[in-house]
Amino acid sequence: MGENAAPGDVLQLALFWKTDAPIVARYKVFIHIVGADEAMLTQVIASRAADLSDHHLAAGQVIVDRYGIAIPLGATPGRYRIAVGLYGFDNVRLNTTTGDRLMLGEIVVQ
Repeated sequence: MGENAAPGDVLQLALFWKTDAPIVARYKVFIHIVGADEAMLTQVIASRAADLSDHHLAAGQVIVDRYGIAIPLGATPGRYRIAVGLYGFDNVRLNTTTGDRLMLGEIVVQ
């Protein structure tokens, strides 16, 4: 990504969801903006139960999921990473091949 942002900006993010098999559970999406020390700058949690359930996301289908993430007004300048993942309504994160979240890229807050 490598986007530049300033405190008060809204970062636009589009996630593209696709599965090889129908999804039978319901999940929430989380997006964390974290610093090098893993301290969280901001987060978005969204219930996507209707969109990511088996009757809305069939095998091979792609859903575009758009978000606006506000950079806090008091954000410290620096590099931040964007982490995305899913967790069930039991609050257990869905594991991927890289752990329990995917690192999408970074932003630089100026």
